[in-house]
Amino acid sequence: MNEPPVIQLIDADITASARGDTPLLKGINWRIQPRDFWVVGGMHVSGKTGVLATAAGLAPPVRGKCFLFGRDLAEMVETEVVALRQKIGFLFSGIRPFSDLTVAENVSLPWRYHQNQGLPESDGRTRHMLDLMELGTYAHLSESQVGHPWRQRIGLARALMLRPEILMLDNPLAGLDPRHVAWWVEFLRQLAAGHEVAGGRPMTIIASTENFSAWLGIGKQFALLHQNQWCFIGGPQDLLNCRDPIASELLVRTNTA
Repeated sequence: MNEPPVIQLIDADITASARGDTPLLKGINWRIQPRDFWVVGGMHVSGKTGVLATAAGLAPPVRGKCFLFGRDLAEMVETEVVALRQKIGFLFSGIRPFSDLTVAENVSLPWRYHQNQGLPESDGRTRHMLDLMELGTYAHLSESQVGHPWRQRIGLARALMLRPEILMLDNPLAGLDPRHVAWWVEFLRQLAAGHEVAGGRPMTIIASTENFSAWLGIGKQFALLHQNQWCFIGGPQDLLNCRDPIASELLVRTNTA
């Protein structure tokens, strides 16, 4: 028996930003099942961030429907939406940690805010998360004192602090060298299989990218944003066989800073 989707977009038109009302992508139909591992590719300004933000309930579609855990986003009050959003960890592309907080304070922020706890109460969980991300030695530094690869890990740690069921990553491998890419690929593989940071529960993961190649070994479902359209590709072998020139270009790209 098929499980109900955890997220579903039905005939959804999506803008490039929460403030816009002109659709960048039209008529998206997308079902995200529990334990899926989606990789959504597209060129710069193709709508990747907008798709993920809409699917996470952070921005409503201009037209169409968005369902979170079986519930229609348009029919929920704000407190209900906020409660469901806590089941979704989100790492935005290019979003820097808060500059006036230390690395440890940045990581613990979601826990302290949503659980209404001070730093001492969250300190043990924060230390554990920092160790998982290999950030322990940076705990008391400000974000300006750590490089881009480590800021990416700060964002990942923060997204995981509330033990979400779903993890959304907006172009997380951009600008990372092969060593850091390898770390991310292995860590996400463990999350998808069931990592103790999520209580051993296999996590549903959705990532966007401008470089498909790094995701071939872990992604299960692939899609492409091209010419204002959502194009479902299929599994890894379908991606390798895809003749779309944009998909082919994204397969041969290398990460750049």
